[in-house]
Amino acid sequence: MVHGSVTRIEHGTNQMMEHGIGQRMEHGSVTRMEHGKVQRMEHGTVKKMEHGPVTRMEHGIVERMEHGTSQMMEHGIIQRMEHGSVTRMEHGTVQRMEHRSVTRMEHGTVERMEHGTIQMMEHGIVQRMEHGFVTRMEHGTVQRMEHRSVTRMKHGTVERMEHGTIQMMEHGIVQRMEHGSVTRMEHGTVQRMEHRSVTRMEHGTVERMEHGTVQMMQHGIVQRMGHGTVQGWNMEQLRGWNIDPLRGWNMEKLRGWNMEQFKKWNMDPLQGWNME
Repeated sequence: MVHGSVTRIEHGTNQMMEHGIGQRMEHGSVTRMEHGKVQRMEHGTVKKMEHGPVTRMEHGIVERMEHGTSQMMEHGIIQRMEHGSVTRMEHGTVQRMEHRSVTRMEHGTVERMEHGTIQMMEHGIVQRMEHGFVTRMEHGTVQRMEHRSVTRMKHGTVERMEHGTIQMMEHGIVQRMEHGSVTRMEHGTVQRMEHRSVTRMEHGTVERMEHGTVQMMQHGIVQRMGHGTVQGWNMEQLRGWNIDPLRGWNMEKLRGWNMEQFKKWNMDPLQGWNME
C-alpha cells in the first residue's frame, strides 16, 4: 500500500505501506512502513518503520525504526531504533538505540544506547551507553557508561563509567569510574576510581582512588588512595578497623583529620608514619 490511510483495522496485516496513516490498529502487523503514522496500536508488530511516529502502542514490537517517535508504548520491544524519541515506555526492551531520548521508562532494558538521554527510568538495565544523560534512575544497572551524568540513581550498579557524574546515588556499586564526580553516594562501593571527587559518601568502600577528593565519608573504607584529599571523616566510627590496608598512604594529604581518635587505636600498623 503506497500513500494510503488506514483507520480502525483490527486483526489485520499491512505490508509495504508508505507515506500512510494508521489509526486504532489492534492485533495487527505492519511490515516496511515508511514516512507513516500509527496511533493507538495494540498488540501489534511494526518492522522497518522509518521516519514515522508511534503514539500509544501497547504490547507491541518495533524493529529497525529510524528517525521516529514513540509515545506511551507499554510492554513493547524496540530493536535498532535510530534518531528517535521514546516517551513513557513501560516494561519494554530497547536494543541498539542511538541518538535517542527516553522519558519515563519503567522496568525496561536498554542495550548499546549512544548519545541518548534517559529520564525517570526505574528497575531498568542499560549496557554500553555512551555520551548520554540519566536522571532519576532507580534500581537499575548501567555497564560501560562513558561521558555520562547520572542524577538520583538508587539501588543501582554502574560498571566502567568514564568522565561521568553521579549525584544522589544510594546503595549502588561503581567499578572503574574515571575522571568523574560522585555527590551524596550512600552505602555504595567504588573500585578503581581515578581523578575523582566524592562528596558525602556514607557506609561505602573505595579501592584504588587516585588524585581524588573525599569529603564527609562515614563508615567507609578507602584502599590505595594516591595524591588525594580526605576531609570531614567521622573518626569515631573507625574504632577497631584494620589499618593494614592504609599502608602507603601519603599522610601529607590527610590534614584536617581529628587525630585524637587515633589514641584509642592499635597504632602498631602505623609505626614509621609521619604523623605530622
